[in-house]
Amino acid sequence: MRKSTVKTSQRPSAASRQPDANGAPLGHPYGSQSDPQGTPALGHPYGSQSDPQGTQHRRHIPVFRAEVVSALARPAAILIDATIGDGGHAASLLAASGPKARLLGVDLDPAALHEAGHVLEAYGDRVRLVHGTFADIQRIAEEAGFGDATGIVFDLGLRSSLLDQDRGFSFRGSSRLDMRFDSRGQIRLPEPSHSGLRRLARQRGNYTAAEVLRFLSAKDLGDLLRQYGDEHAARKISEGIVTTRRERDIASTSDLV
Repeated sequence: MRKSTVKTSQRPSAASRQPDANGAPLGHPYGSQSDPQGTPALGHPYGSQSDPQGTQHRRHIPVFRAEVVSALARPAAILIDATIGDGGHAASLLAASGPKARLLGVDLDPAALHEAGHVLEAYGDRVRLVHGTFADIQRIAEEAGFGDATGIVFDLGLRSSLLDQDRGFSFRGSSRLDMRFDSRGQIRLPEPSHSGLRRLARQRGNYTAAEVLRFLSAKDLGDLLRQYGDEHAARKISEGIVTTRRERDIASTSDLV
């Protein structure tokens, strides 16, 4: 069977967790068999009948949801969401693929898996969630019994909810410079390609963003900013970081800016 791959760069109420005849949760925020696109209530992306403005629960809206469903959903599909996040793509795919579809969800962030577990609760044992990295997707799929998957989706990026957490992903407030999806360091990651990060990984293991700023040389920091951030002022910024860290620790986003 042909395998399809798509790359793209919410917790339901008690009533909505009951599946309908097609195996989809009734009134699920991410879609049903009759509405696989999950058309938002009252035309609002987060709205519901009781909360039309969506002020109570701000959920991440998955990108290209219609395109992902169109490309991968099919009866009895065997699906893998390699970066499951809040479970938005996964729920839409399951809803559109009928009661015999199965899905394996993988994420490096345990908090994302927890949220996805609530969103996908109504699908029961048709869903398997695994804490891991998509770098190991072949091994994870084979061990979980999804080696014959018919479709795989990679939604590369980060969940918008991470911007509101104390994990260093945003400058909107002062938060610790962590920036790890797996903040407990439970999953072994591939060795970094950058020589400075590779040395740091060997010395510190599951390093934080603060440790990157603390231990890398000005040259290595400049290389990172230029290579991964397309930053034209990379040298000036890296030298400023090194000068600042001689005077004080850079441990939070407010320290950095």
